[in-house]
Order: sequence, then structure tokens, then C-alpha cells
Amino acid sequence: MKIDPEQLLIWGFGNHEPIDMYRRGGIYTTGGVPGNGLWLKKWHNFFDSEESAALLEHMGVNIIHCRFYKGMGWEHEKKDFPAVRDFALRCRKHGIKVLAYVQHASLYWELMTREVPDLRDWAIVDEHGEPRIYGGNQYWRWLPCPSNPKYFEYTCYILQKALDADCFDGVMFDNVGTYPCHCERCQKAFREFVKKHYDFDFLDPDYIRIPPRIDWSCELQEPLRQAELAFRQEMLTGLYAGFRKYIKERNPDFILSGNFPLVPQQYLYRGGDDIELIRQFDLMVSQSANEVRVADGCVFTQVPELKFARALNKPILPLNDNCGATPDRAPEFLIARHCENLFGGGIPAERAASRPKRGGDPDLELIEDRKGYLDKLKKMFKDYKKLLDLPHFEPIGVLYCKEALVKSQESLHNLLKVQESLMRNQLPYRIVPSDGTGVWQKNLEGCTTLIVPGAKLLSDKVIADLKAFKGRLLVAGNECGDYDENYMQRPENPFPETEKIPLTPHEILSSGYLTKIRWVADGWRSFFPELPAVKLNPESVADFKCTPDGEIAGVLITSAVKSFGGTIELPEGEWTAEVFGGEKQPLVFKDGKAMIPPFGGACVIERQK
Repeated sequence: MKIDPEQLLIWGFGNHEPIDMYRRGGIYTTGGVPGNGLWLKKWHNFFDSEESAALLEHMGVNIIHCRFYKGMGWEHEKKDFPAVRDFALRCRKHGIKVLAYVQHASLYWELMTREVPDLRDWAIVDEHGEPRIYGGNQYWRWLPCPSNPKYFEYTCYILQKALDADCFDGVMFDNVGTYPCHCERCQKAFREFVKKHYDFDFLDPDYIRIPPRIDWSCELQEPLRQAELAFRQEMLTGLYAGFRKYIKERNPDFILSGNFPLVPQQYLYRGGDDIELIRQFDLMVSQSANEVRVADGCVFTQVPELKFARALNKPILPLNDNCGATPDRAPEFLIARHCENLFGGGIPAERAASRPKRGGDPDLELIEDRKGYLDKLKKMFKDYKKLLDLPHFEPIGVLYCKEALVKSQESLHNLLKVQESLMRNQLPYRIVPSDGTGVWQKNLEGCTTLIVPGAKLLSDKVIADLKAFKGRLLVAGNECGDYDENYMQRPENPFPETEKIPLTPHEILSSGYLTKIRWVADGWRSFFPELPAVKLNPESVADFKCTPDGEIAGVLITSAVKSFGGTIELPEGEWTAEVFGGEKQPLVFKDGKAMIPPFGGACVIERQK
């Protein structure tokens, strides 16, 4: 997807669920709408109206995804399509790009079986032969088996409907991922996969079966389970490579987007190879529940998702707003979320204003409130366009080693601890990915320090690339590289003489899609005396911009809570500070340090000369 650099994309909510989904669930769901509301049809009809499209434009929304296919079978869902197409065309008239919503992870068997009598064969099954269900409790939604060619063909049939409709600019696949399937088709494919890629002399591949399901948050040392992981990753990536080929051969400009959280986690549950899978999409939606906020003694942040997307050079929409279901968010939350996206390369999203009032009427007061924030964001985009176009100042690199993260829970937690120390000390860092080809050298450009964040599993190629790094190499913790990419222990640690940096014992309370970390103050800033010292409340995040020659040109500081300000070390000169929604003011220096004013949500500091 090519994004016009002169246009600020703002993503809205276009009623992407059919009314039958709400009614079947009967509970509060997307948009905070109760599935048992007697006024549900009234609300749905409003969303399809000209007034709805006009309100989206009024707010500043210029790209949305709207309902199209939920997994109930086209013969059922096509009855709703005339209304969907009318809505999409209305959005186009109001200058809004529309992506057709396509559900990946659901077969609504109570409806779809009428159209597909052998639908039971399309479902993922557990080791006992029972269908796996969506969410663990929605028994009416089977998960589809990605190895079934009929499922692939049917999904292409749905994609063709979207391509032919002449009202969409692309598709958005929701819930991209797969789960362990034990059907005989997958068993056979797994045996062939093991024969092709492994030389296990301790088993006979003709008699193996896919291992039973376990808690994947673990140290994945068993060879056959590692093979199963690689098998499912290849299967899912191949599925979406097929979808991409199908779409692009018919319309190269048709956008392919997917909802796959870009947070470091053990992707074993979803089964996706994060790097290879992401390459199949033009735009990533990252729905991870990491709302910008402070709760339970933890700071929740979307910054790592933005950094990971930049490392992979992918546009990202962080849907970290609780499905748009909570309208009563503090201003600091809204401002920080929008501004971090603006500066971090993400797409700001505003969906809560589309939550209806009880009874089905639009909440016009809330819409005007959110429009106020978006208007100020658009002004900031215009006023700071030159600053936004500059590169990020991120001299510290943090290795993102795919093999370590998917096979070692401890390595994952070490990465999260390192990122937490860097963010809470306002130290500018970037993500440096590595995979089977080694460390991505392009991501090292401008990097003066590279941290290996306690990654227990490193391949020989990655280790060689790390040792060849020309800058300062730091190893966090004591077990980096003790094992190769297959979790085979080396005779000795490969970094005996490398400079070490201690891991702070931050408490990792959650490391799934939701990343919940209890931070404790540490002394990490003292390890980087050459970088500009920032003294702020630890909930703050500093995003530095620099000129092509590496001189700091500006800083965006965000905080999910009201900040009393602080100080930052900057070269003396003409600088301005602007609190979100305020006016530019000269930045005051005292005792050689720039004084950051109190702010709520965001403050921009910019060098004038």
C-alpha cells in the first residue's frame, strides 16, 4: 500500500459486524453494542445511512473497514450485501477509503452448513477429533483448518466478490492466525514436512503424529514440537501468500490488510511466523489491548508495536482502544495515543465516537468531542510536517531474534524487560530484527549501540553478525547464545568477553497480546552518558527526530497521565515547546538544561535553527 505522505490517515469504525453476529452472541461486543438490544436494527440502519458517512467525514476519518464477510457463508451474508455496498459507495463519495472486512477465524456452522454440507471437514479438530471453537467458548464458531484446499478456494471466492463489487479499496482479514489441528489431512502433511526438513534419527517420521496441545508459554525444547511450530508457521504464511497472489494478480492496487498483533510474544498459540507472515500484507492492524494508560502499577504502551512495524517497514494501525467500547477515556490517553501514532509512523484510530447511545442514536456530543482532538492532531501534522518527515534518532538497537522469542519464554521476558528499562528511562532505541539470514544489516544504519536482550537461542550466523558489529555491543543477562536456533546447548557461551549489562527484575505480569509489566526504577540511564539525559515521570515516552547528519531536531514526549514536566539535555539555541492544543512557546533553559513544561498527553519540542 502506498500512503500519500501529504495526507494524514485517520481510521474509523465502519460497522464491520453483521447484525446476526451481535444477536447470536447476545452480549456486549465490538463498538460496545449489546447484542441483545431491542434497538439493534435501528443502530445498524443508521450506520448504513448517508448521515453516518457524512459524520465520519466530519470527524476527519478517511479510511475504515466495513462489514462484508463474517464466516456465515456467502449464501446467507449476500442478503446484506446491497446495504453494505450502498454504505461503501457513500463513504467513497465522502472521500473515505473502504476495506472489506473478511473474518479468518470463524465458520458459523449453524448457518454455513446449509451451503457447505461437508463443513465439518473444514474445521480444525483437537487430538480427540472434536472441532476447536473460537475464543474457547463461542461454540457456534468453528476455527477453519488452513490445510483444507476447499477453505482456501472458498475464501478466494469471497475475495473475488470483494474485487468485483467496485466499492472497496481493499480487504482487511480479521483474526489472522491458526491453531494446532489434528485432522488426518494435517497429520499427513506434518509427516511430509518433517521428512522434507528434518533428519530425526530418533524417530520414524512415517509413524509420528502432531503432539497434543500444551501451554505454549514455555521453553520449547522438544524437537518434534519445534517441528510442529515450523509446520504451522509455514502453513499459515503459505495460505496468505496464496491470498496475496490471488488479489494482486487481479488488482495490484487492492489493499491487503490483516489483524495480527505486532507485540513480541510466543506466536505458538497463533501459529504465525511474525516476520514472514507480515511480509504478505500491505498494512498491519495490531489489536493487542495495549491501550496507552496506567493501571495496576503498570504502564501500558503501544510504542513497541510502532517500533516493530517501523523495523519491518510496514504501515500499522494499532487498535489499542478496547474495541472502541469505552468512550470515557481521559484526555491524556486520547492525546498520547494519537500523537504516538503521528510521530511513530502509525495510523491514528478513532472508533469510540461510533458507539451509539442506548436506543441506537449516534452520540453527537461524543463525536464533536473526538473531532476536537482530531482537528488538533491534523493541525499538528500540518505544522510539524518537516519534523515528521525527518528520520528517528534511535542510536540504541535492540535485537529481535525470532528463534529465541518463539521458543523461549525466558528470552521473551528478557526482551520485554530491556524495552521497559529503555522506555522508562526515555532512552531512544530501535528494533533490529534477525532471522535465518542473520541480523538485518539495513536496520543497523545509524546504530551506535546494539543490545542482545537475554536471547538464549542464537544461530551461528546471527552470532557472527553480532561480533562483526562495529559499534558498542552489549549483552543483557548471562545466557545469551547458550543455545543454537534449535535449542541445542553450545559447549560454552559465545560472548565471554562481551560487555554485559544487568537485566532489571521487572515483574512480567502478562506477555501475550496484552503486555503488562510492573516497572521498578533502575540505573540504565547511567550506561548511556553520551545520550541526552531526560528527567521526567516514568510514564513518559520520548520519541526523538534528527537531521540526516544525526543532529537532534525535535522530540515528542507523551504521557498517559498528567506530567509536571521535567528537563532534557539539548544544545542551547532556538527551541520551542508546544503542549498539545496550545501555542508554541520559547523553550526555557536553566542550568544548561531545557525545561519541559507541564503537559497532559503530549508535548512537542522543536529546534528552530
